[in-house]
Amino acid sequence: MTRELKNAEVFDFTIYKMNKLLMETKRNPKAPQAQVLTLVAIIEMYLEGIINILWDHGEPYMSLHPDSDMDEEDLKKVFMDKAPGV
Repeated sequence: MTRELKNAEVFDFTIYKMNKLLMETKRNPKAPQAQVLTLVAIIEMYLEGIINILWDHGEPYMSLHPDSDMDEEDLKKVFMDKAPGV
């Protein structure tokens, strides 16, 4: 039996949840702009493979991706470049 594989989009739960959190934050008039910039930077770093985001009881926890070849100081610099003024 042969099965034909078709192109499929893989659902990334983390991106879905982080984008939802970003939209909720943007819609909250009391949320500081720094919070929005932080979420945008985190999403970019996740997409670039710099960090991992794991979930515990519905809360995101970030860590350096083991293949990123960065240390904590490098991560801080990347974050500050992506979210200046935060």
